[in-house]
Amino acid sequence: MKKRIVRLTESDLRRIVKRVIREDMGGMDDVHPTYGNVNFNELTRDQILNLGKDNDDDEYYGTFDDTYMVDKNDRPGKFDYSDFEEEEFSDFDSYRKSKYGRDPKNKWDLNSPDEDQGRRFFNAYQEKSGGRPFKVRRRR
Repeated sequence: MKKRIVRLTESDLRRIVKRVIREDMGGMDDVHPTYGNVNFNELTRDQILNLGKDNDDDEYYGTFDDTYMVDKNDRPGKFDYSDFEEEEFSDFDSYRKSKYGRDPKNKWDLNSPDEDQGRRFFNAYQEKSGGRPFKVRRRR
């Protein structure tokens, strides 16, 4: 198959990126946030390219068992935590009063607007981990 070279203008690229992002946002339910009603015409090229990237410097991860860590966007991962400080919470109330328990951007089940539901999740995860405290690791 012969390869073709296609020349695109910046406006062509912008239009293609907007369409791909719009198509990628479909299928989300009420529980999982979307980009909302983003008006792409008001965004710069850099804003479009960085859409959906978490530029928050306040990066932290939580776990009950040290093997399954999730970031505040509830995405699992394995990281080298040598450059992180750690806080432990042995009960739901101490966690809920912490800055992590009050962070409106935090999407963990423990941060449910329904405090009783958050408490149930906390207790269930803690019991599953053998009673270990909930650890939050934050980048220094």
